[in-house]
Amino acid sequence: MKVNSILLFIISANLVACNDSENTVYSEIISKQEIARIDTNINKLYPDADSKLKQHILNVAVESLESMVFIKGGTFMMGDFKAPCSPLNIKR
Repeated sequence: MKVNSILLFIISANLVACNDSENTVYSEIISKQEIARIDTNINKLYPDADSKLKQHILNVAVESLESMVFIKGGTFMMGDFKAPCSPLNIKR
């Protein structure tokens, strides 16, 4: 009986440890709820991906959100407008 209790404890501890390893991202900026929402979206968008890849995607997503910098005002246009970019044409 004592052996069964010990075995049950070890198995349940291993299962809990496996469950905790799924979402191991920590952030001082992004809330736990936001990280959980990102994780849910990853699981919806990539259901067939293995857990290691999903964890990597989550890490990249959280890191990119943490690295964003707010810039007040102004506009930004992205793209190639065929402007001359030769260093010889730049007036200094």
